[in-house]
Amino acid sequence: MKQIFGTEIPGRMKLLVYIFLLVFTIGCDPKKNIAEDKFAKIPFLHESKGTKNYEVVNLDGGPITYDSIRKFFLIESLKKYYKYSINGKLIDSMNSDKVLIVEDPNTFKKLGGDYNSYSTWFENGDKAIRGFIDIIPFQRENRDSVVYKKKHLEFYNKASIVRYTNNNIPYYYYYYNNNWYRMTGWGDAWIKKHYPEKLPPPRLKDIRIDGRPTFLKQTYVVTKNVKSNNDALGAPKSFSMGTYIIRIGLPGGDSLVYKRLGDGLGNLTEFYQLPTSRGGNDSILFIRQEYNNQDEYFSHGGLFMVRPKTKK
Repeated sequence: MKQIFGTEIPGRMKLLVYIFLLVFTIGCDPKKNIAEDKFAKIPFLHESKGTKNYEVVNLDGGPITYDSIRKFFLIESLKKYYKYSINGKLIDSMNSDKVLIVEDPNTFKKLGGDYNSYSTWFENGDKAIRGFIDIIPFQRENRDSVVYKKKHLEFYNKASIVRYTNNNIPYYYYYYNNNWYRMTGWGDAWIKKHYPEKLPPPRLKDIRIDGRPTFLKQTYVVTKNVKSNNDALGAPKSFSMGTYIIRIGLPGGDSLVYKRLGDGLGNLTEFYQLPTSRGGNDSILFIRQEYNNQDEYFSHGGLFMVRPKTKK
């Protein structure tokens, strides 16, 4: 028996080792891993290298509008304004604390209240800094209402633009003879009722796409019980809300594919485009993603422009 068992046990061990190696080899089949991990190889938008004919450009900024007169995209960031051409090329930029935009009352509040100077860069590209001209020296109290009314009527009648602000100390602004004049407000409710603002037609157009774009497809990939970054397709280890694969169809047949965690194309993603049918360019697309980093809810943020690659 000892001899029998002495010859049989090594054979069984060899068989078990062979079976173990076979199972391990099948489990480590590179082709199988590639198939299971196909979504993990899809980049986030901020990592994307674009497509054959399009590039993804990371921009500094937030809201995007289109100037219907000068024909450029205007992008506002925390500290700057940027102008981009209809073809997606940077034209110019300037610090926002010097840019006056007539149809945006917030620029009057900021420039008139904090800096007392402005430029007409938005209107005509001129970066020269000018000062507001005070019609009456600043007075916080004991204002002569007769004098104020007389001056207001004088400049209201000859100014082509009149803009009122609602700061703690309201100001009235008058554009006359290529200069901006101003004076502190008085009788505010009465003035606004009898002398409404005089403003030019709006030139900034909203180009944000309402709802989900028709050229876009979104697929949800369930990701739960995360054990590694790979399992979560690049998410933090605590992430367990799944991943969205987003495919954008571009003019010419290219498809831009990227992934986003958590909300997909929910409340934290906006698309901006001025289509060719409205005098724009179908090949230029702006994507704005809000950044979010809560306990189990992570999303990369940023502003991106998809534009055709420059032919060399």
